[in-house]
Amino acid sequence: MEVNLRKLYPTLYSADVFVEVSDEVFEAIRAFERAEAAWQRRKYRYRAQYSLDYGNGIENDLLLWPETPEEAFEAKMMRREIFEALHTLPAAQKLRVYARYFLEEKPRQIARREGVHPSRVYTSLKSGLRTLRRKLAHLARRPSVSSTLP
Repeated sequence: MEVNLRKLYPTLYSADVFVEVSDEVFEAIRAFERAEAAWQRRKYRYRAQYSLDYGNGIENDLLLWPETPEEAFEAKMMRREIFEALHTLPAAQKLRVYARYFLEEKPRQIARREGVHPSRVYTSLKSGLRTLRRKLAHLARRPSVSSTLP
């Protein structure tokens, strides 16, 4: 079988150069071409977005700005207020809200673990969130620390 090296190495060869290769080498080249074409089709079909970040953190540093001390303080204070409001709930509601939104358990898992009907968990979560929303409404209206600084 003959192989055109210009087709395999377009940057090295500007003119057609044909080389005789064995059947095994020719089949290996064809298998590679088919695999490359399949990969290109999958990349197009699934709209693949590949990262340019090879582990040195450049892309991550560009996309995620480091947290300022003011932002870290605000986040810490907000977490503290959320947990304080959470501790004011009745015990069952507190455990269910914590399991659902902090441990990311499904309501059916919570119900199965507690041995209750899932509707009780849904109702408890709904009323617990309503109570938390009322207690934490002031957080949405409060100006941030960084906006009050000169």
